[in-house]
Amino acid sequence: MKGENLGGLSCSRCGEPLDDSADGLDIFCSACGTGHSSIPPPPRVTDPEAVGDGAEIAVERGARWWPATVVEKVDEDHFKVHFDGWGPAFDETVDPSRIGLIDDDVIHDAIEISPVE
Repeated sequence: MKGENLGGLSCSRCGEPLDDSADGLDIFCSACGTGHSSIPPPPRVTDPEAVGDGAEIAVERGARWWPATVVEKVDEDHFKVHFDGWGPAFDETVDPSRIGLIDDDVIHDAIEISPVE
């Protein structure tokens, strides 16, 4: 729900809870105003073999897509990923059904947005 605290997600800058914004894509820290942005749904990966270590991707987490980087291919069906702009506590292992392909402009625009004034 917009304007509601997102239980379990905290700011990578100050560690305080994050809140949804009015547009449904941006999330803001209620304490320091740092923004973290999810992205519109990208095309899903159709060939997991094409995803390698260091690949810039999107990962579905909850009802949102987040820019991430593949840390390593764990096995044939799983990838360890790091969510761009987030602390290592949010790294996780995901299967290809949660991976989407995005271009560099989308990734870099979504990592961090301006603090709320």
